[in-house]
Amino acid sequence: MLPPTSDRTTGPDSARTALEWLRRLLVCNPLFLGSAALLLFALNRLSVDPGFLEREEAKLLFNFAALEGYEILVVATALLLSRRALWYDSALLVVLDQGLALAPFLLVTQGVMIDAVLGTVLVATASLMAVSRIWAVRRGYARFRIPGRLLAIGAGILLLNLGLPLRLQAVVRAGTVTDWEPYNGVFWLAVLPLLILSVLALPRPDHNGTQSPGRPWLPLLVAGLWIGATGVHGWSCAYIGKQPMTAAFLAPAAMAAAWVAALRLEDCVRVPSRNLRLATWALAAAAPLMSVGHGHLFPFLAAVGATALVRQATIHRSESTLLRTAAGLSASAAFLTLPSEWIQAVPGIDGRGTWVLATSGILAVVASLLRRDARSGLVAGAFIGAGVLRCLPAPDANLALQAAFAWFIIHGLFWRDVPEPGRDWLRNAVLTGWLLVSWNRSSTAEPSAMTLGFVTGPGLAAAWAWIARRRGWTHLPQVPASAALLAVATPGGWILQNGPTGLLALAGSLLLFAGGCLLAWTRSRWER
Repeated sequence: MLPPTSDRTTGPDSARTALEWLRRLLVCNPLFLGSAALLLFALNRLSVDPGFLEREEAKLLFNFAALEGYEILVVATALLLSRRALWYDSALLVVLDQGLALAPFLLVTQGVMIDAVLGTVLVATASLMAVSRIWAVRRGYARFRIPGRLLAIGAGILLLNLGLPLRLQAVVRAGTVTDWEPYNGVFWLAVLPLLILSVLALPRPDHNGTQSPGRPWLPLLVAGLWIGATGVHGWSCAYIGKQPMTAAFLAPAAMAAAWVAALRLEDCVRVPSRNLRLATWALAAAAPLMSVGHGHLFPFLAAVGATALVRQATIHRSESTLLRTAAGLSASAAFLTLPSEWIQAVPGIDGRGTWVLATSGILAVVASLLRRDARSGLVAGAFIGAGVLRCLPAPDANLALQAAFAWFIIHGLFWRDVPEPGRDWLRNAVLTGWLLVSWNRSSTAEPSAMTLGFVTGPGLAAAWAWIARRRGWTHLPQVPASAALLAVATPGGWILQNGPTGLLALAGSLLLFAGGCLLAWTRSRWER
């Protein structure tokens, strides 16, 4: 420890600051990490030194033995320090060993390509040593908790690292190294992301223990080291198989890692701040951008990201607006960047521009379902009307307007009970316009060509009655009244324009009589 300082200044402030930082650095014991880094650098230089062990097999065996011997030394030292209750240093050494645990498999891949028998021996030795070190830590270092689920994930990672060099050798023996292309794609686009997502199965910490090394984030760190080493192993196989590596191959793994960080943030920070949580969500939402240019991968990742963001919006209500906005942007990007051959297969779509408009309409409808206000309903209704006009075999502006009005009015039944300027006026204007459009049919229209107003009228009245009963409404009487008029507007207009005058007068007489009966029956309610 540094001696206590007196009130009198003993030196410049910069000197004291430097000593304080040096003390903090030494407490973290960076010498262990520096030792491992120097070991890897030494093995790299020896493997390319032409004056050291001329045969390639001899260099390989030396590097393999040096690496395994160093890992044995690390584990033995960790167990010794743990017996003296030096928890930080012993835990650091165990974590260091886990970071190097799969490094020998890089040499195994090289050995398999040199000689099949040599590769098989190295595979067996590396597997046995990795299992033995884990067993030693579990038996001799009980405070370094390794959950059973982490061991299960580790077993899967070990089997994958065993299979990669053996499969690469079989592919090369049957053909050429370039035949590794489909296996390389499966590894980066499916296997590695699923391996990262398997970390979500680890048990969540209870945050009750505060003693070192029982840190709640240690299982995540160990699994991350194993998976990171597996990724390096996959990259080395891609290098041997002469496969080009681009950012698109890393996008699924990066997205999976970002979502693991977002969903398991409490493992590292007991009460994460709002800004920290938003930052993890932002990383998860931006990860698919690494695959831009990959025709099929980016739309898929963006759609998956949008789904995950919507799910988080239902959990974190306070941030639902922001998360839904991000989900909308991801969904927009997914739809807009679909491959051209998929877009051209959609009926009514003749190019990317039309597809952009159709996608905008879909998103507007989805946004109106989520927001439930007058403005979103109006925008979605406009897109629906345009879509109906586009999809009809023969353009029918009347039917397109009715579709737009129908969506807006039905959507208005589910608006939130929040005052909006001009909302009631807009609803009444649309109801009036819908009635006029439904009534103003061509005199040549066939009776079978019933408009959307005639079909939607009874449904709108039934929906209003059901919602009014559930919410206890006593207002908006214009909605059921307009629905009743809509139900008779189209056939009424056609009959007035094409029906016999005598029958029309007879029908009018009956309707007036029915109205008189209704007034007489309800007189006690309205004559007060």
